[in-house]
Amino acid sequence: MSVLAADGPTPDLAPPYGATWGLVRNHFQNSQQITQSVWDLRKDSKQTISCGLNQLFYVYVEDGGAQPIYHIVLLQYGRASSGGAGAMLNNAAVGRFFMQPMVTVTVNAEGSDVPLVLQQVSPAPTITQAGVPIQDAINIPMSMIVGTHGGRSMQWWSANHSNALQTPEWGVQQAGDATTAGWTYYQAAVWNALTQPLADFGSWGGTLFDAKGNLAPFPAQSLTPLVFETLSWWTLTPGAKTPSTLPVTFNTSIVQNWAGIVTAETAGGPDPDAQGGQVVSQVPTVGFDVLQIVSSTRA
Repeated sequence: MSVLAADGPTPDLAPPYGATWGLVRNHFQNSQQITQSVWDLRKDSKQTISCGLNQLFYVYVEDGGAQPIYHIVLLQYGRASSGGAGAMLNNAAVGRFFMQPMVTVTVNAEGSDVPLVLQQVSPAPTITQAGVPIQDAINIPMSMIVGTHGGRSMQWWSANHSNALQTPEWGVQQAGDATTAGWTYYQAAVWNALTQPLADFGSWGGTLFDAKGNLAPFPAQSLTPLVFETLSWWTLTPGAKTPSTLPVTFNTSIVQNWAGIVTAETAGGPDPDAQGGQVVSQVPTVGFDVLQIVSSTRA
């Protein structure tokens, strides 16, 4: 994934020298313990589910003539893990728990005085195969006033960023709508966590076991931390008369699904068994005045 020097701006999202723009940074971490309390095997053992998220809000002013346009590009990069110790088990003859078959990241944003309009999100829906990454990309051309006092002029420039992350045998589905940016990353091989909910395990769970009752191997990504990156582009157009403030707020949540599937012998019954749940992490609201941000920063 992208490596940002001192958590600073990525070069492809930093505009030309003298442009009016701003950058807001936010970092979030959370963890929660879950307990294996259903089956006798490793009963009462615990496992820690955790996530971390870095958010970079790039704020640009485009020269729209009598009507300036304010652009906000939100670059998010993070890590979600079901943990590698404690209760974790990965044994075909016994079961696998607790893995992480699905992660959903959602961003809701609004402007207090001027509507904040969602223009584009990335990555697009993708199912990956071995060696084929999930890609996110954005390219926003805009006209910006650049240069120093006495020598400022209009110049076309594009906020252009792309990245590619390996998540073998996983997919991503957009989980937002016209006003919400959202992505669901999910296990797509062996067991499709998006289309085969764990609540219906009794109807499809038998397909995961061979004739000897051994559980099929799952993608390695489901047992290791998921690394992700997302992009969303928002705009504000206040009109010919710009107000004295342009406050905006962003609310982000990360939902991590965890699951355990065991053989009939481990379950102590005639059939295989499954259990699962969710850990919901709510990122504290990020709010700022767009005009204040862009007035304090020049490239």
